[in-house]
Amino acid sequence: MWYSTEQNNLTAHRAVPAAADALALVLLCIQRGSPEQAVAVLDSLSTTSLTNILSDSPSLLLEEQYSSVAQAGPSSHASQTSSASTTPSNTVLSDTRQSIRSFSELSSVLMDSKPAVLADVLAHLVTVSKFATLQEILQVIYSNFTVLVNCSCYVG
Repeated sequence: MWYSTEQNNLTAHRAVPAAADALALVLLCIQRGSPEQAVAVLDSLSTTSLTNILSDSPSLLLEEQYSSVAQAGPSSHASQTSSASTTPSNTVLSDTRQSIRSFSELSSVLMDSKPAVLADVLAHLVTVSKFATLQEILQVIYSNFTVLVNCSCYVG
């Protein structure tokens, strides 16, 4: 009798997945190209639990992308000679990596399905956890808006 009660408790507990498990399932649905299923799983979470787990995992919302930027600088040979002037013949291009933040696919799904939750989490990341500055968040929004506007210009 004890075994069946314990088994029923486990079954009842599994009926409502933990927020972390549900979020993992959401990410899997997005990765598999099923945003509709991702939204259905998001709808099973309470606003509070979704806000809390996303606030604790900001890297799921904002991705870091790196781009190489060529910078011109004096060559090591030019700096060794005393009368060298900076000319194209003594200039070296070096690659530096620039970090650019952008919204993740999860953020895109949240924009469409739970915009208030996304707004609350972004505000929390700026004001409480200091994960990002308001300027950084606005730059991400602006860069995504610019991409959307440019893409819509090419649609017939």
